Amino acid sequence: MTTSETSLRFISIPDELRELHQWCWHKLEPKTSKTICPKCHKVHLSKAPSHPDGTHVSCNKKEEWRTFSEVQEIPAGLDGASIVLTAAAGLVCIDLDGIRDPDTGDVEPKYQEIIDAIDSYTEISESGCGLHVFVKGTIPKNSHKNGSKVEIYADKKIIAMTGDALWEHSTLASRDLSELFARVEAGEFAPEKPKSEQPTPAKATTNDPSAEDWKLIGQLQKKLRTNDANALEKAFAAEHPERYEKRNREKGVHDGKNYIAYSVERFLARQPVEVAPKSETVAELVQPCVVDMPDSVLDGRLGEICQKRLGRFPLAYSWGSLITSAGTLIPRFEASRLPLLAASNRCILRTNLYWCPVGPKGTGKSQAIEQALNCLGMWPKHDFLDTYKYGSAEGMLAHLDGVSGINRLLFLNELGHLLEKATIEGSSFSFVLNDAYNSDDLSATLAKSKKVSFNCRLSIAGGLVDDIFGELFGSKSTGGLHDRFIFGLCPKPFTFLYRPYDLTPEKLNPIITEAEQEIWDVRDEWVNNNPGLTPRIAEHALRVAAICAAFDGRNVLRAKDLGPALEFARYQVRVRLVLEPNPGKNPDAQCSFSILGWLQAHAPNGELLPKRALYSGIHADRVGYTIFDRALKNLAFNQEIQLDKIGKQNVVGLSAANYVAALVAAVGKNEREVLP
Repeated sequence: MTTSETSLRFISIPDELRELHQWCWHKLEPKTSKTICPKCHKVHLSKAPSHPDGTHVSCNKKEEWRTFSEVQEIPAGLDGASIVLTAAAGLVCIDLDGIRDPDTGDVEPKYQEIIDAIDSYTEISESGCGLHVFVKGTIPKNSHKNGSKVEIYADKKIIAMTGDALWEHSTLASRDLSELFARVEAGEFAPEKPKSEQPTPAKATTNDPSAEDWKLIGQLQKKLRTNDANALEKAFAAEHPERYEKRNREKGVHDGKNYIAYSVERFLARQPVEVAPKSETVAELVQPCVVDMPDSVLDGRLGEICQKRLGRFPLAYSWGSLITSAGTLIPRFEASRLPLLAASNRCILRTNLYWCPVGPKGTGKSQAIEQALNCLGMWPKHDFLDTYKYGSAEGMLAHLDGVSGINRLLFLNELGHLLEKATIEGSSFSFVLNDAYNSDDLSATLAKSKKVSFNCRLSIAGGLVDDIFGELFGSKSTGGLHDRFIFGLCPKPFTFLYRPYDLTPEKLNPIITEAEQEIWDVRDEWVNNNPGLTPRIAEHALRVAAICAAFDGRNVLRAKDLGPALEFARYQVRVRLVLEPNPGKNPDAQCSFSILGWLQAHAPNGELLPKRALYSGIHADRVGYTIFDRALKNLAFNQEIQLDKIGKQNVVGLSAANYVAALVAAVGKNEREVLP
């Protein structure tokens, strides 16, 4: 096949795949299995990753991989190009096998629903009987159940590419695949066993609901290594909430207890286990898997710009950067129009936001904000843009003294500078910023009784390194400044590769949007029906909706327009489960908070990890070994963690009770998506 033929064939492949140095060739070979495909009635060929000399390409050896341009021309003896999936790339392939008629192109409805829901780049497989769907996301591991029509891969897997797109859709979407992954792992798409292979009714103990209850209790007992009936009941409710409610409803009360609690006690009376058996090995460190902000948050014209111009950043960085910057450009409402507004029974929503993308160093936090400003024609200079690093709130007020009626975006490469000033004893920074979120008129008295004031609608944007988040959003900001920020958490894995900006500004003309009173009824429904969704989070989301409406040219914001805003609010609920302020008011309490957070992220099931890994992971050198060791001993005394020794190595892990508490809290707060 010539280079031009291959290039034409691969024209639909998204740029995100083309840019990877993770390509190779493959050769079609007969499979050892002679299974006949029910769709084409043939035995499919194997796609063996190969070098031109016929030797095998390894998915573990980067030096054997090639660029996309290199594989454009297929050497003699080889049949096509393939891509190597790695966890670092943050890409997932959903392999749908034997679900498409190669003659008619019809896809089985059950699997068409999956494709429609994911709505990302999809291409027809080499056989014509399957499909490959590529998305940006993460999964805990590759999932390929025997005989399953749906398999999911993200690491150490080579996928044969055809470029034969199912439709004209060459964009990779960011998706949360946790639900689909769970369905694949549960064997939903695997073929049912023939009746001859199924157990006879006399042996079918799993058909007995009570036997299934005992089986689940036994699994939890083994997992948690505990004989604590209360802990096991809570774990059952957390991991099997629907069954917990259903069985308690069906079976009623036994000996003054609900049915599951009664079953747990009966189970323990007959099958106790040795509590916390001593492990012979130290567990490997679990790297947390963090999903990106869902693209269901995107709204209108700004949503299109975000996908088009900031697509190389995760949405957790790009969307907040764009809406915060855009909110600064919306005109101020004139007081002279208030009588007309009152007569229409509408209101005006504020459009200033405090935005903080959080992630490791070098992941593009500041660059995402700069690119958003570029798109809006605000970078590197604009009347509304302020990049000065103020040393105090009084200094900021003095600098802005005399400003009247102007919106202002305070952009800091590292938000840590401002937050450090806010934590200084006696500093008024946090109080001033708290007021500025809802008020345009601020004033202060400086040295020598000099009074300064300004009339300014203030927005803030700046990134923060995840390791120091809890330190800088500390006890002073709990319920205050922390609540006034919206956050985005860098997905993991994610690698940022710098590129020069596209300096062309978009043509935009934002207007003032009025909001119908019905939006407050919707706000109340959100707060009442979504656990963890506070009135403050709802307020952030409504401001985002107003900003998007203004750039769409919509004169009125109505309840029916708030779908993306609700998705944004739900993301804020989830991300706040991870980005919590450290409430400790002394070094011991702060250290204890960091220890528990790190263990819940890296050893969620009570695994025992080296003590030195914990010390390094929470940067305990900042407080010293004495405080670190004292915090460990206090947590162990309160049975929140367990301390042990394996060989000569000191190890630490969550206690069973603490793991259950974390599990219950995660489920109770509605789909904690950032669980390792």
